[in-house]
Amino acid sequence: MLVALIASLLAASPAAADHGGDFKLTPCVAPASPADDVSALFSAGRFDCATHQPSFGTGDFWIRMDVPNPPAAGESLGLRFGSVWMDGMSVHVRYADGHIAIRSFSSRDITGLIRVGAIIEVPIEARAAPVAAILVRMEGAANLRGLVLGPVLFTREQSHAHALGATALYTFFIGLCLALLVYNFVLWLTLRHRFQLFYCAMILATMGYAFTSSGAAAFLFDGLDNNDRLRINYLLLGGIAVTALQFIRNFFEPRVMTPWLKRAVGLSCIATFGTALAFALFAPWQIKLLDRAYFLSFVLMLCVCGPLLASAWRNKSQFLSLFLIAWSAPIVVTILRALHGLDLVGYSFWLDNGTMLAMGFESLLSSLVIAYRIKLLSDERDLERAEKAVAQRLASVDPLTGLLNRRAFLQQAIGTAGRQRLLLVDIDHFKRINDTLGHVGGDAVLKAFALALRKWAPEGCLVVRLGGEEFGLLLPQAASEASAASLLERIRSQPMPHHLPVTASIGEADGPLADQEAWIALYRSADIALYRAKSEGRDRACHIDDLALGSTLTSRPHAA
Repeated sequence: MLVALIASLLAASPAAADHGGDFKLTPCVAPASPADDVSALFSAGRFDCATHQPSFGTGDFWIRMDVPNPPAAGESLGLRFGSVWMDGMSVHVRYADGHIAIRSFSSRDITGLIRVGAIIEVPIEARAAPVAAILVRMEGAANLRGLVLGPVLFTREQSHAHALGATALYTFFIGLCLALLVYNFVLWLTLRHRFQLFYCAMILATMGYAFTSSGAAAFLFDGLDNNDRLRINYLLLGGIAVTALQFIRNFFEPRVMTPWLKRAVGLSCIATFGTALAFALFAPWQIKLLDRAYFLSFVLMLCVCGPLLASAWRNKSQFLSLFLIAWSAPIVVTILRALHGLDLVGYSFWLDNGTMLAMGFESLLSSLVIAYRIKLLSDERDLERAEKAVAQRLASVDPLTGLLNRRAFLQQAIGTAGRQRLLLVDIDHFKRINDTLGHVGGDAVLKAFALALRKWAPEGCLVVRLGGEEFGLLLPQAASEASAASLLERIRSQPMPHHLPVTASIGEADGPLADQEAWIALYRSADIALYRAKSEGRDRACHIDDLALGSTLTSRPHAA
């Protein structure tokens, strides 16, 4: 596909792009002087048809184009050629009957002659005699890559067909750009990835370039100088290149962009836009030098792309293959346009409009590439969130029992509104259990004990392993259905390793938990009650208020 694209860019012309090129013209050049006689110039032999046009330099020139096989007499015609920098021109048409028609245009008038594809179309009046030759005088021509580029004579039908096809192509391209612009901008508002913003900027610059190259600018801005339109095009084309390179820089993973690559990208962007701005501000002063510097900056940018893609390959970027598929056409066209700008590749209608065609091709594929890139970013974000959630859970959970650890429990408990009830639960004779079953068996008892607490705990109750064999439960004081007696029964009925009977002692206290001091006071009260329960024989519960009454509650008669 790329080979076909390159061949078409190098070989095509406005004539070949339409109806077979039946009226393709050969330009012959001669320097102009004030004493020149137009009638004599049509037959003068001083015109050079072989020398490369840019070799003549800047200035005023005559360009003669003979029409050996003219269209039929009486047909309305148009002379078409690529838009170039000049101060003005006059077009002299000699018919077979000897009549010479003259039309003159300033650089402002030329903007009105621009057609889709940045092509100048000069209308030629129909006469009873066919056209024999055309003579164009150009004044103040920069002659950067030629004077009359790809000249061709069109009939009205061919002109209409070309305009219809080119307009449809440009309309499709603008519509595609608008859709991609809205799509990527909305995604940027949601996801805030920098490459999306640069892609939107690139699309805007490309749409602007298509607008100024389509003739639409002449309709909206009456009197726009064609040279000013070219200045704008230099800026927009530079903007496309800069935003495209910034998109590439931010599209790949951070590990791809080494420090020196970041500096190289920044310098090439400054060079490209700087030379574009210099051309727009100072041309026609040193216009050839400014133009050459401009296209050399594109070469610099392409030189940066090579190491950047190599770095993506070395770092095993997930996006390299998809990027190459989507961006192969823009890269090839940029290479060809840089070579054309340096006068190493000749003019072609398709090459002159290759930026938009390549970007249209890229846009169709980049939507898929960007969607894939966003999917991977979303997957990375989801994985990061999941890992963070796991890390937070591990940091807040006791690894043996799965209950809250002390730190997480206090974070959730302190500041709880209303009066709370704290139950401190301590396994009776746990050292004896460890001595009997060993540490592995003791851990199994702790797990089973924690399971009994979770099964008993009502909704909204915090269950914590405070350390060793001591556990805690925190619930609203108003939760009357959750009694210490029922918890003791739950613990007794919980199956334990080796059918070992396990009991516990419980200390209860009520109070607020507004701050750390309140927690210390509540814990101290519950701990006092727990100590009393153990001293009274274990396997029982004691509330701190019961101590004030001089009594200890037990859930059942306890054998000493």
